[in-house]
Amino acid sequence: MLPLRHKHTFLAVRPLALMSFVVLLALSGCADTDPPTWTEGEVSIEGEPGALQLAWPAANDPSGVEAYLVRIDGAAAARLAPTSQRYSLDDLDSVVDHAIEVVAVDSVGNESTALGATLPGDHEPPVFGAGQLQATAEFEAHRGAPQSVVLRWPAATDDIALAAYLIRLDDGEVTRIARPQQEATLRDVDLGEAHAFTVVAVDEAGNESAPLTTRDAFPPSFPYNARLEEVATGPADAQGLRLEWPAATDDVGVVAYAIRRGTEEVARVDASILSHDLGPGAPSQGVAVVALDAAGHECVLRGPSPGLAAEIAARDRMAMEVAVAMREAQTMLLGSLGDSGGRLSDMFLAADVDDERPSAGVGVAMGEWEAPGRATGGGTGEGVVGHAVPTGTNAAGEAE
Repeated sequence: MLPLRHKHTFLAVRPLALMSFVVLLALSGCADTDPPTWTEGEVSIEGEPGALQLAWPAANDPSGVEAYLVRIDGAAAARLAPTSQRYSLDDLDSVVDHAIEVVAVDSVGNESTALGATLPGDHEPPVFGAGQLQATAEFEAHRGAPQSVVLRWPAATDDIALAAYLIRLDDGEVTRIARPQQEATLRDVDLGEAHAFTVVAVDEAGNESAPLTTRDAFPPSFPYNARLEEVATGPADAQGLRLEWPAATDDVGVVAYAIRRGTEEVARVDASILSHDLGPGAPSQGVAVVALDAAGHECVLRGPSPGLAAEIAARDRMAMEVAVAMREAQTMLLGSLGDSGGRLSDMFLAADVDDERPSAGVGVAMGEWEAPGRATGGGTGEGVVGHAVPTGTNAAGEAE
């Protein structure tokens, strides 16, 4: 039995313990078990590829929202302050689909229902627009050495984001060209061998387009000194004009000839056709025939230039007048001095034979093939096509 003084202390403590128990019992009935709720809206994905953001509405909770939890593919990605309602998605792999959830949590850890969204991966490859790959050889020191090849191609598009163009020579990748560039130069290409030139568009997810490929790096060519002939057709009162030209050649094949007046294409004919009727009254000035191959290369054969043709005709007339005057002078000498036993006649005849030689004129004047300068005398830098200078004169029509 306790002493009397301790007995009174024990009896005084028991009412305090009882009160604490009652308070705890009351408080346990008021514990926060309600999770936060979403009033409206849903998770959305905003922005462009490379700058995507997740956005969601605010949640409500009587005791206050403590944080927002972002989960991607079931794994925790971020815990954000209750004032944050956006999250960047830049670091996600764009190849596969991603399941995204946002959960609101209160101060005691109650979680709301999840707001979900799906970020689709990039499964579609880029697509090239209309057109084709064109490879054009550029010759430098001499044809046998490695050369440069210029590639040009149409633009490609992608449903999400185009990243670059891949350039391949035969089976190997040569370079990567950043968009939006649509031209590349390959150097030191040995064009003594056939090559396959390929361009592929690739997107940010690594999807590759269907390839554009060509093996044709050379344009067509007309024969050296080729001429675009003009032939009158029909009666005099309704006379037309027919263009005629020699066949062009190509390493792969000529596919067509285009007839152009300036920059306007007035007709196109099959590669087997080497003439075209312009029709009555149609002017021939500025007309050209263009040989085309399947790769889009061109070779131009121009028609006569009226200005240059008139200049050559004037030079021819002047040269003829000088030749006639020289012949008259020779005749006068023979009449005045006598033939001297045939020696003067022999000298004049020898001079005539010696002067029958090619002379320089004006190139591209009467419809020949456009080509680099090919001087044959006189110093114009271009050769003559059917315009020999008469005996006894030089290219300028002056007496020698």
